[in-house]
Amino acid sequence: MSESGNQQQQQQPAAENQQQQDQSGNVNGSGIDGRQRNSHRGGGGNAFRNFKGQIQELPVMGTKAESNNQNTANFIKKLAAYILVNFKSPSVLSRAVSELEDPLVLLRNELPDIGKIVTYLQIVQAEPEENETEAQRTNRLQQNSMAMAPANALYAQEMNQFLKKKSLLQENMAKLWGIILGQCTKALVENLRAEHYFETQQNNYNAIWLLKSIKRVVHGITTSLNPIHTAFTATRDFYKTKQLGKPLEDYQADFENAQELVAQAGV
Repeated sequence: MSESGNQQQQQQPAAENQQQQDQSGNVNGSGIDGRQRNSHRGGGGNAFRNFKGQIQELPVMGTKAESNNQNTANFIKKLAAYILVNFKSPSVLSRAVSELEDPLVLLRNELPDIGKIVTYLQIVQAEPEENETEAQRTNRLQQNSMAMAPANALYAQEMNQFLKKKSLLQENMAKLWGIILGQCTKALVENLRAEHYFETQQNNYNAIWLLKSIKRVVHGITTSLNPIHTAFTATRDFYKTKQLGKPLEDYQADFENAQELVAQAGV
C-alpha cells in the first residue's frame, strides 16, 4: 500500500472523532452555540440583579422573564412607607397605595361638612315660634346668622385647606408616577407602555392604575392576552401558591398577590 493511502486511513478516524465531538457538543458546533444561547437566556436575570432603581431604599421590579420570584406586596408596602416620610401631606396617598384605592375618592371623605361643624361647635339655632310676627322672624334670623358665623368661618377655612390638599395630592400623584417607573427595569417599562390605556393613565398620573398593572405584568399577565387565557393563568397560579420553605410573611404576600390577580382577571 502506498504512503498516501496510509495517511488517508489515519486521517479518517480523526475526522469521525471530530464529527462525533461536534454532534455531542463537547468541543465545537451546536454545543458551544447551545451554551451561548443558555448564557444569553440567563442575561435577563443578571440584568435584573444588577439593576438599581432611582430610589435605593425601595425594591425594584422587573418582568417575569427577568425574575420569577418578585414580591409586589412588599414593594407596595415599602412604597407607602416611603410616601409617609418623603411626601408633603402624605396620609391620603399613602393609604391609597396601601389599599390600591383611588386617592381622590379617599380625599372626598375629608370634604368639609357644614352640618358636622355646627354639631362640633354645639350651635343651636332658634326654631320659629307659633304665630311668629314678622319682627320676631327677622330677629330670630339675625340671631341664627350670628350664631352660625363661627361655623361659616371654620367651614371656609377647612374648604380652603381641602382645596390645597387636593392640589398637592395631584402634584404628589405625578411625583409618585415617576418614582414607580424609576424602580422598574427597561423591559418592564416597555411592557407597561404596551398596556391598554397607558397613555391616558399617564396623562392623569394614575399611580394606582400603574401599581395594579405592575402586579399583573410581573406575573406574566398583560391586557394583550386573551381574557380567557388570562383568567385561566391567574386561577392556575392561585391554586399553585404554596408556602414550601418560605417564611409565613412571604407566603402571605404571595397568596395576596395571586388573589389580587384573580380579582383583576374578573374570575
